[in-house]
Amino acid sequence: MPLKLFVVYALGLFLGFALGSPYAHQNGLTVQTSSGKLHGFMNSTSPRTRQFLGIQYAKSPVGNLRFRPPVKHTSSRGLSATKLGPTCMQDPQNSGFVLYRSMGMGAFLPSEADVFSEDCLYLNVYAPTKRSATKLPVGVWIHGGGFAICGASVPYQIPDQWVSRTQSHIVVTLNYRLKIFGYPNSAMGTENVGLLDQRMAIEWVRDNIESFGGDPSRIVLWGQSAGAFSVNYYSMAYPTDPIAYGFISDSGGDFPSEEDTSHGNFSAVAAQVGCGGLDARSEFKCVQKANATDLVRTVDSLAAQFVPQADNKTVFADPENRIRRVFRPRLDVGIPIYRYVYAGNFSNITPLPQLGAAHSAELPLIFGTHYQFHQNSTQFEYEVSWAMQDLWLSFITNPQRAPRTAKYNWPKLETADGNVAAFALDGTTVQSFPKAQLLICAS
Repeated sequence: MPLKLFVVYALGLFLGFALGSPYAHQNGLTVQTSSGKLHGFMNSTSPRTRQFLGIQYAKSPVGNLRFRPPVKHTSSRGLSATKLGPTCMQDPQNSGFVLYRSMGMGAFLPSEADVFSEDCLYLNVYAPTKRSATKLPVGVWIHGGGFAICGASVPYQIPDQWVSRTQSHIVVTLNYRLKIFGYPNSAMGTENVGLLDQRMAIEWVRDNIESFGGDPSRIVLWGQSAGAFSVNYYSMAYPTDPIAYGFISDSGGDFPSEEDTSHGNFSAVAAQVGCGGLDARSEFKCVQKANATDLVRTVDSLAAQFVPQADNKTVFADPENRIRRVFRPRLDVGIPIYRYVYAGNFSNITPLPQLGAAHSAELPLIFGTHYQFHQNSTQFEYEVSWAMQDLWLSFITNPQRAPRTAKYNWPKLETADGNVAAFALDGTTVQSFPKAQLLICAS
């Protein structure tokens, strides 16, 4: 059985609990924020979750703001927060999307019916209806997709079911710019603005989450795949002001992509959209005015990679050295790290059995959406889902304490080949297993 190894890092400092404050409105569905007075909703699908969708956290990055760092959005207007904001620019008709849908795995991707736009810097807050005597911990989800696809609208990654079940935490999801819009790497020095989008969204959470019943001192960042890379980059970029006090990195690393020091990808796209043969400044200004859909299709046709580049501000050329500088003092005082493997092979998530524990296959179990888009889940699948949800929540609640449930204590990784938490392995919901043996199985 193919196994995928994922890593969960706990690198922040626990900052303590604080007494909660009442919701801004009697039913908790009207909340004043820096983005305006939001009117959220509850629905029959998740009646125990207050949802606030499509909250703008940065100005629309169009015109002169295309390829530029995000600019904070503020408003005092009343807003209906009942609909997800547009998904960041990508082509839902490209070959990868078509292949996934043909395999019955379309719920891992944005819907064809989504609105795709550059005006996409929106986030969403999912909070329980149950009032709490203390402020709630907050998980901020950063989606994956190779810095090229996906967004906060991916059906399998909507957290309303998880929040409805636990009633003890808040989840925030967000969009950030993708492809050339987020990582242009032009000769004008514009790099990694998509990562800066993430930072601005996290600052919004810090400044506003208390109004939803959340604790701004208990924010944990959680990402998968490209989102996990983002979390790792973030943890090294803001050591003195992390905002977050814990990090969860599912299936990601911290190494930079191959550098495009000549800025050739940007110039190649520029040439295809009528902006070739210009000096760097004129080229940049010209591409800022190009049609967004044309840019997406040109990037795809050229198979050009627009991903984070080492700028030694948001992404570091020598991450090992950066890790030693930033994290060595924390590791010396025993900040814990936990790892896990996921071995589930459930037919309603990965319809092709030969895919095994495919990349991203664990996410529907953590979000609690595994049963929604194909046949219903087995009892074992529900039990694995509940175990993963409860252990993730335990970490989000207090990263200094080993994640635990009534039935399982997650072991801290003591050595490189130490015990990890194995989910859905050999018909067992969760068990501790030597990492070295799992690597042998995976080979």
